[in-house]
Amino acid sequence: GIFRSNLGGNAGAGYESAIKFWAGPVGDKALATLRHSDVLRALRKRPDLSGKTVNNYVSVLRSAMELCVLDGTLTKNPVAAIENAKWQKDPPDPFDRAEVELIVAHMHQHYAPEVANMVEFRFFTGVRTSEMVGLQWSAIDWNKRQMMVREAVVMGERKDTKTQRARLVALNSRAFAALQRHKDQAA
Repeated sequence: GIFRSNLGGNAGAGYESAIKFWAGPVGDKALATLRHSDVLRALRKRPDLSGKTVNNYVSVLRSAMELCVLDGTLTKNPVAAIENAKWQKDPPDPFDRAEVELIVAHMHQHYAPEVANMVEFRFFTGVRTSEMVGLQWSAIDWNKRQMMVREAVVMGERKDTKTQRARLVALNSRAFAALQRHKDQAA
């Protein structure tokens, strides 16, 4: 299809989702017949999609159509004038200390020690899931009680952190204890 050839074989999960979305409403249309109104109609049929998802899907289609314009297949991009949907993330609602303690206690009572240690470690370091998965023992400075967060694992692939910057994270007593227990259990 048009999207695979324009986006390459390793488009990623977000692109794959967008490709699936557009395959139905516009996939069978000849490029020259695709209209701005076709895109709007397809979007109106999915009011359940978040504004962010709509923007991601439109961005993929807009880019593909722009490539068609650059290649001379189209003279005008029918998606160029589609405005981004307005959206805003809900504000964070972090657990308070009492809730954290209840969750950690529950984890230690009902789950394997490795799982409970991981949850406690996450609460008291604040690292992203992908960063925690990418953490290696060599990144831990046991004497200074800190760790260097350099990379993340996303969909099984090692990558830079989300901000593309390594950073030192201090390990408070709770995070350090959870990490020490995990190390002892792994040995």
